[in-house]
Amino acid sequence: MYLNRVFINVLDFKAKKNFIFLPTWVMKSLNLNCFDVIRLRFVKLETASSVVLQPHEKKFFDLENPKVK
Repeated sequence: MYLNRVFINVLDFKAKKNFIFLPTWVMKSLNLNCFDVIRLRFVKLETASSVVLQPHEKKFFDLENPKVK
């Protein structure tokens, strides 16, 4: 499945002018190849007040203590 948009944040500002580096998962999700020309736009997102996570596998519920230590 390909997406037509993603929201990401800046990790660092080391790229040359007019270049960005994207994680592999973003490239694959957007069906991009190296040196593809894309259009970027700055979007200010609201700060989240909560997040709901859902396990992908039932094995998660078998963990002794699934909380982060």
